[in-house]
Formats: sequence, C-alpha cells, structure tokens
Amino acid sequence: MKKFIVENWFKIIIVLIAFLVGFYLLYFLFSVQIQQKQQQLLESSIKCDQNGLRFFEDYKTKNIPYHFLFGEPTYHFSKQLNTCLISINYQGSTHESQGRTIYDISHDEVTDVYSNKTLISTEISERDTQFQQQKQVLMRE
Repeated sequence: MKKFIVENWFKIIIVLIAFLVGFYLLYFLFSVQIQQKQQQLLESSIKCDQNGLRFFEDYKTKNIPYHFLFGEPTYHFSKQLNTCLISINYQGSTHESQGRTIYDISHDEVTDVYSNKTLISTEISERDTQFQQQKQVLMRE
C-alpha cells in the first residue's frame, strides 16, 4: 500500500483536488438555487401585500356597508397553495342603543386574493376554535 501511494502520489492528489472542486461546484449550485427560491418567495410576498391591499379596499367598498368596523387585515403568500391569502375580520352594527353603536355581527374569513374564493369563514370567530386552528395553519403555510 505504501509503495502504491509513493508511486501514485501525484495521481492521488489530482483525484482529491478534482473531488474537492466537484464538491464545491455542487455546493455552489445548490446554494444559488436556494437563494433564487428565497428571492422568488420574497417577491411573491411583496406582490401579495400589494395585491392584498387592493383586494381589501375593493372588498370593503363592494361587500360591506360603511358602518361596519374592520380589523386590520393580514396578508400571507402561501407556498403550499401558491397563492396570496388575506385574513379579513369585521364587526357589523344593526342598531344603536343609548347613543352607542351595538356590534352584534362578528365575521372572520380567509380568502384567496387571486381567485376571490373564501377558503374558511365564521360568524363567531372568538369562540370557534376549529376556525382559529384552520386559520393559523393557512396563514403559516
């Protein structure tokens, strides 16, 4: 074995260098792909925020009377669904009592911004634990 190493030391070094260069090239290619995917996800998230804001403004004017009280919407680009989701919640008033507006409608939903389809919704969001769990999963994916 010693004789083999002594006689072929140059070939062994060349093979080791080729192996290290190949390993580095594979690492470099994978890291570039990962960076590209992260960049695409960032761009999709930024686009989702912009489209979600437009969707929300349009949603408020078309669907809900002006006297409803809206919470702050949240936007999320779902990698798994490959779409932009918006979580919208609002309370609606049906009457006033003693000079105060009474809010007796509570609505919460998660909607696909691009298809304008509601994925989940509830009218009793605080007490609907199944809805809250589904919402957390959707808005984290």
